[in-house]
Amino acid sequence: MSSIFTAVPMIMYIAKLSTTAPDGNFEQNPLGGSFGILFFFIYGVSSLVSTLLMNVLYVNSGLMYYDSRTDLHQKMELAEIETIGSNE
Repeated sequence: MSSIFTAVPMIMYIAKLSTTAPDGNFEQNPLGGSFGILFFFIYGVSSLVSTLLMNVLYVNSGLMYYDSRTDLHQKMELAEIETIGSNE
């Protein structure tokens, strides 16, 4: 999901490179003018969003790990509580 945000500017850049001018000559500088400004703005925003989403993914995996560890220890603690008074 997070790589979609960085793929959008690359798709725009490839589309710009693959288009031709009416006379058949490719553009010498595809990042010149307003397209270059737009490309770098979108690329910067998409890199920022991708970085934030990757951090959310890491936090989510950590929460899932510690939640499963809590469930494991909770079952063991409940089993110990059930044995109280059975050996008297």
